[in-house]
Amino acid sequence: MRWRWVIEGEWKLISPAPQNEPNGKVELYNLTRDPNEEANLADKESQRTERLKKLVDAWWPGKV
Repeated sequence: MRWRWVIEGEWKLISPAPQNEPNGKVELYNLTRDPNEEANLADKESQRTERLKKLVDAWWPGKV
């Protein structure tokens, strides 16, 4: 697995699996405003990014 993701409401977080994408970058999209996932908001929405990253890490710790 290369990427893990979670959708919460209108937000989608895509997180690289560290063992397979060590240089991958976390991506965050507002699916309502950006349905084509063109504007990565991970840096602008850092608190939301961290909260959703913790959520996906708790669900799938990446130990494959």
